[in-house]
Amino acid sequence: MILDERTELADANSVALAAGTTVLGDVIDLSLVNPYDLGLGEDIWMILQTDTSIITGGVAGTIQFSVVSDALTTLGGATVAGCTLHAQTAALVTGGSASGVLVAGQTILAIKLPAGANYERYLGVLVTVGTTTTTAGKVNAFITRDYARWLPLADAVN
Repeated sequence: MILDERTELADANSVALAAGTTVLGDVIDLSLVNPYDLGLGEDIWMILQTDTSIITGGVAGTIQFSVVSDALTTLGGATVAGCTLHAQTAALVTGGSASGVLVAGQTILAIKLPAGANYERYLGVLVTVGTTTTTAGKVNAFITRDYARWLPLADAVN
């Protein structure tokens, strides 16, 4: 997978947050590209991965990621309703220990960004923490043309 610094939204950005919604990392300014064809005819993928396990303080909580675009760099003042929603995860359950559901190296979201969609000027990711504060966890978010679903497996002994 080829990564470009200008299409990287989050590089091990912390999601240790109180309940609420916030912008995850950076936003991408689409004003210099055709917002109706982001990949110039090729598929473009938005990838979100855990860098470190997402943990809550002893109580299971929820965390949700939303891929949005907006006219403001603040992405609708960090509200999903104030933006154009392009993709969203379900409310994922976080664990109260390192063995939680969202462990390091896990792909949270891998979605082909819709071609021909009505994107606003800034593209980004909002993270919504519900129920309880997350106490640890880091996330990577980026756009790529060549998303590989390659999975490393243990060597088989024959």
